Amino acid sequence: MKKTSLFIIAIIYIAAFNANAQNQKLSRNEVVNDIDTMLFLINEIHPNMFAVCPESKFYAEVEKVKVQLPDSMDIFGVYKELEPLTVLLGDGHTVLNFPRNRFTGEEAVFPLSVTVNSNDSTITTSRAYTIEDITIPSGAKILLINEMPYKNIIEEMLRYHSGERIFFRLEKTSVNFSDILYILYPSEKFEIEYSYNGRIFKEIINAIPRKNVQNDLVMQLYAPPLYSYVIDKEKNVAIFTIKSLTGKKKEFEQMVEQMFAEIKSQHIGNLIVDLRYNGGGSSDMGDILISYLVNKPFNQFCKSEIKVSKTVKSMGVDLPDSIGILTADTTNYIVFINPKPEEERYTGNVYVLTSHMTFSSASSLAWLLKQSGVAKIVGEETGGMSISYGNIVRKKLPASGITLAVSFAQMYLTGSDENNIHGVLPDFPVDSTDALDKALKLIEN
Repeated sequence: MKKTSLFIIAIIYIAAFNANAQNQKLSRNEVVNDIDTMLFLINEIHPNMFAVCPESKFYAEVEKVKVQLPDSMDIFGVYKELEPLTVLLGDGHTVLNFPRNRFTGEEAVFPLSVTVNSNDSTITTSRAYTIEDITIPSGAKILLINEMPYKNIIEEMLRYHSGERIFFRLEKTSVNFSDILYILYPSEKFEIEYSYNGRIFKEIINAIPRKNVQNDLVMQLYAPPLYSYVIDKEKNVAIFTIKSLTGKKKEFEQMVEQMFAEIKSQHIGNLIVDLRYNGGGSSDMGDILISYLVNKPFNQFCKSEIKVSKTVKSMGVDLPDSIGILTADTTNYIVFINPKPEEERYTGNVYVLTSHMTFSSASSLAWLLKQSGVAKIVGEETGGMSISYGNIVRKKLPASGITLAVSFAQMYLTGSDENNIHGVLPDFPVDSTDALDKALKLIEN
């Protein structure tokens, strides 16, 4: 089976300049039509729409949103009203894509590059900010923004970040912080209260054009290349960094083949696979790596429950003719993949680095490597769960043009337990920022 991550699509920064589209105003009736279309699509596509949020509560929220709609609103206003409804479903793959292509680049946004701690929701600057006589250092803890406590801000932002676990949703707020702050609390100036080295400081700083924002985490996530490796012969280790399981499958396959050929020729005894900033993509690409590491036929999934409907089939998904829930398992539809021949397989030590951000097919890759016994996990529990929804289809809403993505399958990772759903649990739990150093120390020792 193939699992595609919405998380990648939802958070990639797009440089686009479409002022006319941004200024488009939608009537209340148009927005209501978008809401009704969205609900129809989710109901037709999702295999278990109300698994997390009871149906009565969900539709009460829908009616609440409809009653409060203004007579007209722009595209960001539509997103602001609709996305919290999809978040209620508790599925990290079922979301409205943030309409970044409607930004002009001139919007006045929050100027600081920050990260949100996925354990305690604190907001920390990730780079120093200096303008004229004002300096806010890197590592400062933001306490208030325009007199609003940071916890209140994050609590409101979580309404726009879907996921199965709170720590994964908090990671997503780091990536989207300035954009979500813009639609929630737009301002030309920001009064900042922060703590640093045990002291409290206050500064007033100006907003800056969005095109000038520097988000360190976004650059770390998406600056090319998407995958690369280095070999340190002296330390007897190869480090394979995979930021995304997207891109051209053939190129990824060629890189993996080349890497293992070099590892073998140089007799490298340790391999580190870094998935800490990987939000997923195609499980087919994960299978390529797995085939070099396991010694028996495998599949990342042992079962899938797939919603087959006329709507899903009309969106180009190749499914059987019958309508309803289709169960695919190892006796029907799911087939095992053969590993590489013995002479090509890698038999050294394997360490996989994970974080709360590791999601979707990146999480299923880490899970299979741990479950098969070929790798040790170093870092944090993944954001992707052992049983979760996946396999998405997309449709633009008729009035706003915002893209809705909806899961049409529930995926069961090999060896998962319906009574104990969780992410990939680390063998060596450490903060994800320390995971690489920890793995290198394990190898050294």
